[in-house]
Amino acid sequence: MTKKDFAQLGISERWTEALSRQGIHEPTDIQLQSIPQILKGRDLIGQAQTGTGKTLAFLLPILQTLNIQKDALQALVLSPTRELAMQIVRELRDLNAAPNDPNAYDVLAVVGGTDIERQIQRLKRQPHIIVATPGRLVDLILRKKIMLHTAKTLVIDEADQMIEMGFIEDVERIMRHIRKDRQTLLFSATFPQRIRKLTLDYMRNPLHVHVNQNLQTVPEIELHYMMVTERNRDELFAEMIRLYNPYLGIIFANTREQADLLAQALNRRGMSIDVLHGDLQQWQRKQVLQKFREAKIQFLVASDLAARGLDIEGVTHVFNYEFPRDLMWFIHRIGRTGRAGESGIAVSLFTSKDMFKLSKVEKSLGRRMKQMEIIDGELVAKTRALKPLAGGTGKPGKERKGTVRQMVTEEGEAWSTRKPRTAKTAEKAGGKPSGKPNGKANGKPIGNRDGKPVGKPFGKPGTKSGTKPGTKPGTKFGKTNGRPSSNAKPRGRR
Repeated sequence: MTKKDFAQLGISERWTEALSRQGIHEPTDIQLQSIPQILKGRDLIGQAQTGTGKTLAFLLPILQTLNIQKDALQALVLSPTRELAMQIVRELRDLNAAPNDPNAYDVLAVVGGTDIERQIQRLKRQPHIIVATPGRLVDLILRKKIMLHTAKTLVIDEADQMIEMGFIEDVERIMRHIRKDRQTLLFSATFPQRIRKLTLDYMRNPLHVHVNQNLQTVPEIELHYMMVTERNRDELFAEMIRLYNPYLGIIFANTREQADLLAQALNRRGMSIDVLHGDLQQWQRKQVLQKFREAKIQFLVASDLAARGLDIEGVTHVFNYEFPRDLMWFIHRIGRTGRAGESGIAVSLFTSKDMFKLSKVEKSLGRRMKQMEIIDGELVAKTRALKPLAGGTGKPGKERKGTVRQMVTEEGEAWSTRKPRTAKTAEKAGGKPSGKPNGKANGKPIGNRDGKPVGKPFGKPGTKSGTKPGTKPGTKFGKTNGRPSSNAKPRGRR
């Protein structure tokens, strides 16, 4: 099947030429499925991961239907963070004609961390398109300094992140100030229940476009990993990033506290580094990102929420100091490199207890990750002989003849065959049981007050229900030692 170009999707020559100047010639999957439907005036839900081209999926139809001769607000784009909003503004300006050209459209960023009085003055020029963060836009609405009734199109970008950051009430207030016959476009990487309610309340029979269900990653991104222990993690990580020596590298930690600690530790080792997380003020975030874009620092340590959607040219490497608790966050992280057709490398650290995560990632992505080692001060690829990825259940199975599974624990046992040793299995093996019998604590069954067993053991490799005690419910990746926990609950009783 011949892939369509932008002209076949209904985009005029002016915009296809503007795309060509940027080296963009073929639409992505989300663009192929969304643009024709948006041009028909349909409300649409676009579900796609970051880095799939969803920004152009809504910008191109907006520009195609824009009446430049009419000095009035025609499209409003809501973005959860200032950084994401400014990226959209930059894309619009890249597509625009020269500022003094009569065919040029007017774009205004209405975001926090900037002079609100200056924005109020700019609003008097009646821009064609406004890209805004919810908080600042609500502030202007309450001051009665902005009118939204002329906007024909409303875009809610990164809707799931809006919910995570607590902006959903502001979004609903904004939607009540826009004309009811508007076209509403909602884009999100995930589709939680709160978004479903939003679509039912404020959208008209929306079309749901869902791409990348198989979590495919950009083929230009090489996926590497290294084995560490908790004891040597910091030392090996510092040596590893020094040997990779990226032009620009983003390092991910799971929490703000860990991001701060890691940045401080690497800074003490003399590395050019700064940190980005949600505790920073807007001016601090802007300053950090500017230094990183200008390559005044080599490394940026970031939390997931702070770095989501970042599009910085020149990021050659992404490093996962800690593996994320959710597979989707892994996709978001590695998507910070390999942008716009460039190559990139994503490197993750694993301990012996994390090997089921590696197996799950490889089966979900349909790709092998390359194991790396540091030998005599050099990075060396280690050969892995594994059974085929087909199946994708994430559960260990019997090895095929002639294959070797090299997922080895610190004790030297293969993860795929390792099981808690019970009295019965020990007797068969001619030895003594190690530890407590499976499913029992102090010789008694783990259960409720009636003595009935409850749930399944935590941490069984490949299961979906296991989480580490104390971790957030719903966590997909929790550290576990493979033994049962008294905190286990039956599925369906959460």
